[in-house]
Amino acid sequence: CNTYYELFEQRHASVWGVKVMSVWLVRAGKSGENDGYCLETSRSLVGWEEIGDLSKYPNWSDFLKFVGESYPTEKKGTITNYAGQLYAFAHRIQKGDLVCLPLKTTKLVAIGRVVGDYEYLDPAEKNQRHVRRVEWLRTDVARAAIKQDLLYSLGAFMTVCEIKRNDAQWRIEEIV
Repeated sequence: CNTYYELFEQRHASVWGVKVMSVWLVRAGKSGENDGYCLETSRSLVGWEEIGDLSKYPNWSDFLKFVGESYPTEKKGTITNYAGQLYAFAHRIQKGDLVCLPLKTTKLVAIGRVVGDYEYLDPAEKNQRHVRRVEWLRTDVARAAIKQDLLYSLGAFMTVCEIKRNDAQWRIEEIV
C-alpha cells in the first residue's frame, strides 16, 4: 500500500510542482441501475449511450464538436455541460485519483482508487460503454460518516464532477 506522501506525488502538478490526487463524484445511473455492475466488475462508468469512443478526441474543441454532433437537438448549454462531464471522465480523471460512488440501492457510498485509463466497451450494454477500472477500497461507507458539507458535494446534480472544497481529498482519504 502506498504511503500518503507517495500517493501525493503521483498526481498532476500543484503550486509546488508536486503531484496531487483528485476526488471525483461519478454516478452509476439515475436510479442506481449500474451500482452492482460497478462494484462487481471493479469499474466506474458513465452512461451517455448515444456517444461513441471519447478517447479519440483529446482536444477540447474537437471533443465539444463531437458531443454536439451526437446530440443535434440539444441546446448549446446542455452540450457544454455534457461535454464537460464526459471530458472529465475520459481525460481529466487520472490513475491514483479517488472516485466516490453514492449507491442509490443501499444509501451507502463506495470509495475507490482509479487504476485504469478510460475504456470504451463496444459491444456492451448501451449504458455501460464508458468505463474506468477502479479498486474499490470501501463499499460500505455510511452517509453519516461523511460530514454534511461533503454530502452536499456528493449530492450534486451532475454525473461527473471533481470534489475539491473544504479539503475533500484529505477528508475522503481519511475515511478509507
